Amino acid sequence: MKNYKKLAAATLAISFSLLGANVIVNNNVSLASEEKNAPIANLEITQSNAPYQESVVKLNQSDATRQQALDQLKAIRSKAWDDNVTLEGAKDGRTATIRDVANYYYPKGNPGKEDYVNKYEYSLELEHLALQRAYELTLTGDSQLRPDDSSYETIAYKDLRLGKHDWVCYDYGEEISPEKLFDTILYNKDKKGENGYQRLIDENGAYDGNESVYNMLIYSPPRIGVGYGQVENPKTGKSAAVIAFDDKDPFFFLDKVEKVDYVGNYTMSFGNPNFKKSSKESLDELEKAVEDAKETIEGAKILMNKMPNFSKKHGDELNQLIEEQNKLIDKAEAILKANGR
Repeated sequence: MKNYKKLAAATLAISFSLLGANVIVNNNVSLASEEKNAPIANLEITQSNAPYQESVVKLNQSDATRQQALDQLKAIRSKAWDDNVTLEGAKDGRTATIRDVANYYYPKGNPGKEDYVNKYEYSLELEHLALQRAYELTLTGDSQLRPDDSSYETIAYKDLRLGKHDWVCYDYGEEISPEKLFDTILYNKDKKGENGYQRLIDENGAYDGNESVYNMLIYSPPRIGVGYGQVENPKTGKSAAVIAFDDKDPFFFLDKVEKVDYVGNYTMSFGNPNFKKSSKESLDELEKAVEDAKETIEGAKILMNKMPNFSKKHGDELNQLIEEQNKLIDKAEAILKANGR
């Protein structure tokens, strides 16, 4: 009986390992759109070496939308100046009010509200990053990660990577606009289910947990860049809006970016279109591995039910393996489905 128990546990572990290897090897599916009637939104984003997928989405990138984003940003900065909001670490690493920070940076310049309110300028570079991030959010839902599970920080336009930004995701059919983005982040229930602006005030301007609002209110001597992007994706039923910031050197591509208005239906994509598609043999192998893994999971469950002592000793380990395996099975089945299996 002892040998049987050891054999059962070993067999389960080997089965899990094999499926894991198969999923990694075969995760190279291309999900190209069948709709070719929409022009491509050429954002010049560095392509990821990942399975390719594309969608026909609805965009609304125009001077009107860009101005709306700036107007929303100016409105909250105007309110913050009137409220003289405190920001943690805003002055020489110490907590200070917005007006104190202004005087700290320009002791002889007598800076006022207008200077603070108009700190941000629109950046077409950041717009490219915001648009790509918005599109990918319509694929992943509300996530810090990209469709291939890499960090959002890997999104790059030339040498500029996506850094500080915030977003909201909606179910398809809900209104999407700069006003909705700012209203959700600032005053409606944000990711913590609270009023973001009020929470920043209540927590004396703390950055941690209040990054979304803090980034809108930061005071820095050079001009600060901001870009906005919104995407509606009928294929996934999701919409997303993104606001991206850069307070380091946002205009090192200044005058080198052509402004393009993307209004209407456009094709957007993620990944490498030349990424190798799965072969019939590898798909057959993956399909069998999934079937075997499901049978092994059922066997493990029976094993734990029939052998309480074994279950008591190895139950936690097996349950963890089963949980991890189910995640791999979901991923493998998505690959099979994408390849018509």
